Amino acid sequence: MKYDFLTIERKWQEYWDSNKTFHVFDDERNKSSMYWICFRIHPEPACTLAIRKGYTATDILCRYRRMKGFAVLHPMGWDAFGLPAERYAMQTNIHPIVTTERTLTHFDARLKCWA
Repeated sequence: MKYDFLTIERKWQEYWDSNKTFHVFDDERNKSSMYWICFRIHPEPACTLAIRKGYTATDILCRYRRMKGFAVLHPMGWDAFGLPAERYAMQTNIHPIVTTERTLTHFDARLKCWA
């Protein structure tokens, strides 16, 4: 049996979008809440794979808590001017804001489709 990852991924992405699985509703104010912040993501394109792997664990835990009835806030911060961003800017001669904007676009697409 062949595992058709792209078909399965597309199916669940469409389900989550159509059912607003991760949409926040006003009635969540009455639920127990949970705030989970893990780390800042660096805009250096070479780091995105490792960062995705690290973010996955906290994402799983937050999704689990949400399914258990918690109102969960799991923000993702971007470290546009940290040491890795500065080092990458010096190596490539590209301003950190440019690499951050590129990485935001790329990372957002990758979060929705891991293929």
